[in-house]
Amino acid sequence: MREFSKSEWIWIKDNKADTYAEFLLEFEYKKNSSVKLRIAADSDYAVYDGDELIAFGQYHDYPHYKVYDTIDLTRNVRQGHNVLKMLVWYYGIDYASTYCKDSPGVIFEVECDGDLLQTSGKETLCRKNVNYRNGYLKKITSQLGLSFQYDATRDNILKFLPAEINSDKGRNFYPRPVKKLELLPREPSKLLKTGVGYLLLDLGREVCGFLDLELECFDDSCEILIAYGEHITDGGVRRKIGERDFSVEYKAKKGKNTYLNPFRRISGRYLELRFNGKIEIGYIGIRPVMYPIEIKPFELKDCLSQQIYDVSLWTLRLCMHEHYEDCPWREQALYTLDSRNQMLCGYYAFQGFEFQRGNLLLICQDKSIDGLLSICFPCDANLVIPSFSLYFLIQMSEYAEYSGDYSLIEEYREKLFKIVDVFTSKSEGDVIDNFYGSSRYWNFYEWQPGLEGHIGEAEQKRKDLILNAVLSYALQKIAPCFKRIGEVEKSEFCERFSLMLNVGINRTFYDSKKGLYKSFEDGEHFSVLANSMAILCGSAEPTCARRICEKLTEASSDLVPASLSMIGFFYDALLKVDQGKYRNYILDDILAKYKIMLDAGATTFWETCAGEADFGGAGSLCHGWSAMPVYYFHLLSEY
Repeated sequence: MREFSKSEWIWIKDNKADTYAEFLLEFEYKKNSSVKLRIAADSDYAVYDGDELIAFGQYHDYPHYKVYDTIDLTRNVRQGHNVLKMLVWYYGIDYASTYCKDSPGVIFEVECDGDLLQTSGKETLCRKNVNYRNGYLKKITSQLGLSFQYDATRDNILKFLPAEINSDKGRNFYPRPVKKLELLPREPSKLLKTGVGYLLLDLGREVCGFLDLELECFDDSCEILIAYGEHITDGGVRRKIGERDFSVEYKAKKGKNTYLNPFRRISGRYLELRFNGKIEIGYIGIRPVMYPIEIKPFELKDCLSQQIYDVSLWTLRLCMHEHYEDCPWREQALYTLDSRNQMLCGYYAFQGFEFQRGNLLLICQDKSIDGLLSICFPCDANLVIPSFSLYFLIQMSEYAEYSGDYSLIEEYREKLFKIVDVFTSKSEGDVIDNFYGSSRYWNFYEWQPGLEGHIGEAEQKRKDLILNAVLSYALQKIAPCFKRIGEVEKSEFCERFSLMLNVGINRTFYDSKKGLYKSFEDGEHFSVLANSMAILCGSAEPTCARRICEKLTEASSDLVPASLSMIGFFYDALLKVDQGKYRNYILDDILAKYKIMLDAGATTFWETCAGEADFGGAGSLCHGWSAMPVYYFHLLSEY
């Protein structure tokens, strides 16, 4: 029987954004067999047996690619009549980096030995949940989306009524491509500072998960504002940064309060509470929510290297949930560049390839209008970083290389062809221009002066070395994959075009007086990244590449350095030129850069070397792309 063939998408009458609704799972159970719940929701769900949370977490998907979960309910059902409760949160906002707006709904079926015990339909009883503030629409960040406010003083006296059918929603269902997240035991929190109506707590290290609290309220009610953050540079949690507001709200009732939010993952090391009544805290913290993964053992000879490796590993794990995340605190968004770095680390650090494949499969569902990939996945924002589509070609080829699985490349060949065609069709000579004339295109290369592009602005036409070199490199990486699936003509085209680009790169960007490549056709911008890419794509001949590497590794070099996000391409260029000569340089460079963060008390590694001070005080202190020591410690141990 096809999933949900007898079920309907349902919702309450209120279809406004940021709405919470309850649904009853009522069914008779008369067998001693396993009972399964299949469920999909827009936007997120949690299932309860009484007060016990037994399942949570809608996969981040697309309206046309709706993922469902299969949950074993056997432990929670009893002979006779069973009633479980489902809570569903509908985002419904126009923009977030992990959500595509669709109409609200939940669809489910309870099955035992092929018999359906309950299906979602107009007989399903439902009501609005009034403990949450519906329609609040308070954003944490524009990328992350909505916060929440919970009022424990309110009794939900609304009657359960028959559900409304939402016949507009699609019925293309797919099983979850990765494992479900796990809710782990509480971690201890330490009181750092207290005052009248004020508490500051230290969780001991960066964690990511659900707000978890247990407290006694001695007044009729008490309003609690809970700010969370990764540092206390200002003496407390930096709650508001520009338009961002890193806080959630809870209104306590008189007496004992216990609360665990099952929807909004928050991340940080510190919690700051401000409240207007008398309370006694039993526990408050961030309950870890993690992706289950098997870690490969790996030991290094010296303590500093091992510490860097272990912290990098923890950084990676905090940036893995439904999909890879750039950072768990500020965005929780899937980017191709960031995830490419994370995948490389994961091939060595973790068992299996399921998570990498699931992420690539999700990216493949993107339906951007011009063949370029959207900025994040799932996301429907009208914004793309053109070079990130090229990193997708690279990470697809690397996945096939490490896993031996070419099925994604075979199934989505047309999507990959389209990306190749978008870039190669821009050629009017032997190099291509940047993407110009529309604010849709953000010509970002990395967070360094001159290379960060102009988000939201239509840029002028110019020729950029990094775009051309990454295109050449990506074509070289994907060409063998096309050949492997029988697309010989496309493979040979990629090889020829790459060779043409390399000739054009030398003609257009090489400065013979300096012996370096310029970042742009005009001007005098010289960067480590641009020259590294020229080496990696093969534009720089061996003798020239050696001289460039000597310049790149000079302590007195005045080139724009590579950031933590891109330093791997610098290391790869050095290794391509001379593994023996640069192995120790790379290891020493890692130790020097990452020791600074450890000495500053880092329990995860930062977005940039500037730490929290970057991006107007919004620099992330846990960023997946900065876990690259995992990859290089493994790689260089083989030399």
